[in-house]
Amino acid sequence: MPDKSAGKKQRVYEIAKELGISSEVIQKIAKTLGVDVKNHMSTIAAEDVDKVRAELGREKAAARVEVVRQQEKEAARLREERKRQEEAQAAAAAQRAAMERAAAERAAAERAAHERAMAERAAAEAAAAAAAAASAAATAAAAAPPTPTPEAPVAAAPAA
Repeated sequence: MPDKSAGKKQRVYEIAKELGISSEVIQKIAKTLGVDVKNHMSTIAAEDVDKVRAELGREKAAARVEVVRQQEKEAARLREERKRQEEAQAAAAAQRAAMERAAAERAAAERAAHERAMAERAAAEAAAAAAAAASAAATAAAAAPPTPTPEAPVAAAPAA
């Protein structure tokens, strides 16, 4: 496409079409540079067209810098968010581990208490069985006739 800024005036919409942007952007840049434009049909002198193009290039560069800055900011935000999530997951894992340890300790204490209770019950049952056996032996001894002792003379049986 031939360079239309070579020496004649150009309309705002023509410049916008060449650059692939809206005529409103061209009008804004031209007004910033002090060029009098009223609408898309206004004409701009060749030297002012060059100034508009240069300013547009600076704005595009500034926009690229801003985009990069925004991307870096977003990447930093995502890193921070990821870090917070990892810390939260680590804290949750530590809490789960602590709860599991506490549950294991409770279960061990319950097992130990149960085993003590069973041992005490077995001891009580053994003591009760021994007491019952001693009582039965005492009862049997009291109910049985006395057995003669070898030192005591045995009464003779009457002759028949």
